[in-house]
Amino acid sequence: MENVSHKPLTRSPLSLSIINSNWFVIVMGFGGVLNVSAQLFSLTGSTGQWICGGVWINTGIFAFLLAVWLIRWVISPAKMWQELMHPVMGHFFALIPIAMAIMGMNWSLMGKEVSRDSVMIKQLPISSFAIFLGVALWGLAGWSFLLGFVMAFRVWIQKKLPFTLSWWAFVFPVSAYVLDSRTIAAALHTTWLTTYGDAFSVLLYLFFAIVLVNTVVALLTGRLFRQG
Repeated sequence: MENVSHKPLTRSPLSLSIINSNWFVIVMGFGGVLNVSAQLFSLTGSTGQWICGGVWINTGIFAFLLAVWLIRWVISPAKMWQELMHPVMGHFFALIPIAMAIMGMNWSLMGKEVSRDSVMIKQLPISSFAIFLGVALWGLAGWSFLLGFVMAFRVWIQKKLPFTLSWWAFVFPVSAYVLDSRTIAAALHTTWLTTYGDAFSVLLYLFFAIVLVNTVVALLTGRLFRQG
């Protein structure tokens, strides 16, 4: 039996195979930005309408990608199985349930008037161990982000980091870190940590703007479809 896990993947520029599971990272990144925006700016007034509109846009992107992904399973199951068993591409299949979870968080905002300081942790009983564990993991996440950012920036200034869809992976973790910072701040009742999270959101929106612009440019020039 042929080992398909190490067989090189080939794609035609005009085939549906150019849209694979790693495209769902767009939904994760955009959804994370929407969740942070709801916390920072609330879901009331015109700002809330813009955020709700973004949820619908993100839902449309997810629905389109999922439809293409399912069609590919119907018309070329062998190639999809090859991607699933691939040592690199197979990992991207996990992005689909993660994107679904982010979409669920997005839709949980709909129909609510979320205030700027509302966080779910206020409604839950918190133990000292849970707070300790949360702070420890939050600190580890911050250290990991610093290391990752320094290494990525070093490669970028050497012009060895051309744009790909993987750039969206910079957006989602930062959005989660901002939400974690605000949640822990609410548990510890520390204002400075809330301010720290808000300051980090500036970096989030900067990443989002850079990645979004590059995605649109790559889409219009067709470069986005030649990355597979």
